[in-house]
Amino acid sequence: MQHQPHIDTWGAPSRTAALARFSETVSSLEATAQSLGATFAAFRAATSRNHVVRTAPSAGRLAKPLLTRRELEILRLVADGRDNAEIAVALHFGLGTIKAHVRDILSKLGTASRTAAAVRAVRMGLI
Repeated sequence: MQHQPHIDTWGAPSRTAALARFSETVSSLEATAQSLGATFAAFRAATSRNHVVRTAPSAGRLAKPLLTRRELEILRLVADGRDNAEIAVALHFGLGTIKAHVRDILSKLGTASRTAAAVRAVRMGLI
């Protein structure tokens, strides 16, 4: 059996019933806001200062990857401890090309060093 709200003389719910519904709505909104706040806090923690995330897909398009395949390949070699000259020889590129890629990787990951970039990439699951 459903609970019927009290009806006043004009056929509208009584003030008490309206306030009760309003209170329930506010409680529901507060719970939702609290849940969203926790989700937002977790997101903020995961994307703390200098942390870069992948862009979200828009209008049915796929998200653009954070790093190119070539940058990921170079980053793996950086994480393995290879210097720029060793990477250039291994991939048959010029030293300047490798330096440019490493600079772009550091910029995209928001890091100042090769080591920090490797650590961030591992934590982000990129490598």
